[in-house]
Amino acid sequence: MIITVLFVVSLVLGEHFQPLHFQLAHLHTSTHETFQRPKILQEYSKPDLQTDKTSLYNSINVACQYNVSQTIPDAIKSIADALQKPCNEFEGYEITLIDSEHNEYLNIDKDYPGGKETATIWRSNFQSTAIIFSQQKILTVENIEFQYQIVNDSVSPYSYLISTGNVYSPTSLIVRKCIFQSTQETKRINDLYQIYAAYSSKVEITDSIFNGMNFSQISDNSMLYIANSKESILKNCTFQNSQLNSYSQQVVISANTSDVQISIQDCNFSNNKLLGTAVSTLVVQVFDIHNVEITGNTFSNNINSESAVGALSIVDNSQEKRTSSFIVSNNSFSNNKGLASDGFMQFTNVSGTFTKASMTVILNEIFNGSTTDAGKNTVWYEIQYDEGTLVAYFTIPKAKSGKWYQNIYAIIGLVVGLAILIAAIVVIIIAVIIYKKQNQCTN
Repeated sequence: MIITVLFVVSLVLGEHFQPLHFQLAHLHTSTHETFQRPKILQEYSKPDLQTDKTSLYNSINVACQYNVSQTIPDAIKSIADALQKPCNEFEGYEITLIDSEHNEYLNIDKDYPGGKETATIWRSNFQSTAIIFSQQKILTVENIEFQYQIVNDSVSPYSYLISTGNVYSPTSLIVRKCIFQSTQETKRINDLYQIYAAYSSKVEITDSIFNGMNFSQISDNSMLYIANSKESILKNCTFQNSQLNSYSQQVVISANTSDVQISIQDCNFSNNKLLGTAVSTLVVQVFDIHNVEITGNTFSNNINSESAVGALSIVDNSQEKRTSSFIVSNNSFSNNKGLASDGFMQFTNVSGTFTKASMTVILNEIFNGSTTDAGKNTVWYEIQYDEGTLVAYFTIPKAKSGKWYQNIYAIIGLVVGLAILIAAIVVIIIAVIIYKKQNQCTN
């Protein structure tokens, strides 16, 4: 299979960051993070291997198009080598990965001028910070499977599969149709993330799968961390089959900037187990004006063994709430476990006075259309307002059974209907008998 990697970048690098550490009801973030970025767009472009073998070694008719293979003699062996080739085209490099597996640590550290069925597997055979480590205008990655591997008894990369961001020049990260694999628990110092994106104008991840080791084996890494992005979009992604023994969450979106837009839509968070002090599988935290929409997602079998919540946590530390909004609508929660099975919500710096009754009205609107299979008290919330703190529980509406025989009202209706039908039949039979006897007497 052949994958095309398209670069349209101008890049500068940095390597220092401090991840967000959570404590229940007192969440905070560091603002001392610097980062990096490139742009990789991946597509399938398959030359005719029988009639055009030369295309495996050379640019495909167009300047800035190069093929990379680590198995074909005389081919360009790495993306880094391809990027050393001359290119003056405005659209940038288009690099095709010929092999089904590719090993490389890609560190984009200078300016470059600036595309299908099975994903190429990309690993790094070197002890590196990340497989892709950069900070630039746009990084787009499509249809690649990223994997950790063990090099000299240590996991590689030792921090991230993909790392992007630049505190001085906002970046964009776009990921489409990619697969991210985990690594087993090891003795390590660094926190591992499949994707870490910081200080971005936009992070958009669609149609991608984030895998743990499995539901019975502890992973060494978290899945996704987005820090201080103006716009974060997760759509039709799957985060699944993990055990994590750490204070880190599996998926975190945290923004300490204004006018934040966060959209998490049609995603599946399933079979994730937290063994440490992590708050929940998904955490969304904002510090300024924001619009957050979490809609149409499935949260199933997310288990928190030690701490608060199985599925979802929302923390709003913003000062101005009148121009901000949270929507958590049309989500399905099932078989989640924790102190509160489905959700934790914390609002600080709130003006006014709140009661449990008033918060129930607000939360009914926020969770409109969402359902759960759990019982009472499925969401735990904390409101810090002018006159004190309100801590209470809210119950997401019970999911309606899709099977008629599991619905007590359907069963009652069926029994009543059958009773009426039987009674009607009996009445008809009696009426027929009486009618016949009257006819016999008349005759």
